[in-house]
Amino acid sequence: MGQPFRSYRTIRTYKRSTERADTPKNVMETACHAVIFEEKSVRTSSKQYDIAYKTLHRYVAKLKEKLDHNPNLTRAELTLDSVGYIKNRQVFTNLEEEA
Repeated sequence: MGQPFRSYRTIRTYKRSTERADTPKNVMETACHAVIFEEKSVRTSSKQYDIAYKTLHRYVAKLKEKLDHNPNLTRAELTLDSVGYIKNRQVFTNLEEEA
């Protein structure tokens, strides 16, 4: 005897089930700059900006590495490339995807 027939519906619109990786880029940069330039602790900044401690620690390490490679960067020039999840194997740029 075979498996019973199951009807599956396709998803028309994707509904996010969690709020993970939802921190805006400017908030993450502000929190990182507070740690690097204002010498606040990572834990204090993570509580103030409502970001997970380890996540903020990871982004601060990325920016400090950038600053080590190029010490002439100002606060405005020291920015993050991306925040949150990136699309896996993205072939087209976001602009090309929208077209």
